[in-house]
Amino acid sequence: MKILLVSGFLGAGKTSFIKFLSKKTGKNFVIIENEFAEEDVDSNILKQDNSNNSEMEIVSISEGCICCSMNLSFAHSVMTIANSLDPDYLIVEPSGVARPKKIIDDLSKIMYDRINLLVPILIVDGKNYQRAFEEFADLYPDELLKISRILVSKSEDFSLDDFDRIKNNLDIKSDNFLNYHYSNLSDNEIDHILNDKLVTTNRKDKLEIKVENTKARTKELKSISLTNLRDINPTQMVVLLERIIRGQYGDILRSKGVFKYNDNYFRYELVENDYIIGGLEKSSTKMVFIGTNYDEKAIRQILEK
Repeated sequence: MKILLVSGFLGAGKTSFIKFLSKKTGKNFVIIENEFAEEDVDSNILKQDNSNNSEMEIVSISEGCICCSMNLSFAHSVMTIANSLDPDYLIVEPSGVARPKKIIDDLSKIMYDRINLLVPILIVDGKNYQRAFEEFADLYPDELLKISRILVSKSEDFSLDDFDRIKNNLDIKSDNFLNYHYSNLSDNEIDHILNDKLVTTNRKDKLEIKVENTKARTKELKSISLTNLRDINPTQMVVLLERIIRGQYGDILRSKGVFKYNDNYFRYELVENDYIIGGLEKSSTKMVFIGTNYDEKAIRQILEK
């Protein structure tokens, strides 16, 4: 079993990349997800988008980050998947506020001839990356940037200058920085993604990660999950999302979910100043809000029955 870690900040586009990889390769994937919030939204969407691929299994872990609360149980889950499902590939999609380097260190302890850790993927949001790397710098130490393949999402229309600007702004020196959108990856490049093993150092020589950026605010993040939702007109949802962007309800970095109006279901995603709303097949309604300081009472009054 080969393990591919796909990490990235809240709303960077991890799930979109995994969907692309699944459709492009048709490989036997098992996906283990870890959500920061109590409610998991992405697994249902992945299952619907991949309804024609019976080879995909999705395992969800909610209420806590892999990195901080599930060291032993997560490693045990990986071993259980290897022994019971025995997939060709296990894709690990951690919460957008998990520490990928810590996950890599934990996974390296259970590597042996049947389980291999691949070079990890780090998704950088091409439109909203600066705040993630400035205020939450503790998630992205230099060691992670050096060992990861770095893909820029939401960059379909970017020029080479746009990619160079992001690489320079983040001071990325890695040769594994892709200067075009991942949808243009060649078959040979995808083959490398699915086969290049990560070479880890001896545990005794493991580098200690120290974060000196005093602006790091990861510990301030909180989330709420709503399931008892009233019917919401899509136009009303647009108004709500516009108000969130303007900061009317506080500092909300990320929100996503499924809502319904009459017999129609919709999914939405919000990342900082951008949002999208689209149709969806029938699904359970739920919403997640993640931020550092926001008016939970006001949000619940608007959305809950």
